Amino acid sequence: MDCPKCGANFEGDKCPFCGCVIEKPEPNVQNVTIINNYAQPEQEKPVNRMDSIAPEPSSPKSKSMAMILACLTFIGLGGLNRFYVGKNTSGLLYFCTFGLFFIGAIADIKQISAGKFTDSNGLPLKK
Repeated sequence: MDCPKCGANFEGDKCPFCGCVIEKPEPNVQNVTIINNYAQPEQEKPVNRMDSIAPEPSSPKSKSMAMILACLTFIGLGGLNRFYVGKNTSGLLYFCTFGLFFIGAIADIKQISAGKFTDSNGLPLKK
């Protein structure tokens, strides 16, 4: 063994030339379980990633009901889907302008069908 301090070659755990104490590394020991006289190394349990993932919060409002109410814009009842999810100001604007002249209603229908339409708290609608 070579001394890391002075570089001298020696046997044992203390250098006879400089007095540096050398610690020997501990051997790599693996936990072993003996079953039926056969040694088997212990295996780590696989981690289930689904246990650690919390469900994404969603609005208590239904996506299908919002879609039905958005479609009522085409018979003169614009903005009901906005009132349903708690967006009262834009609901009133949609009601008075026939869903922003149907353009806003069509945009809402696309957002609802894509799952990007949110309630007044910013939560996506439940399926």
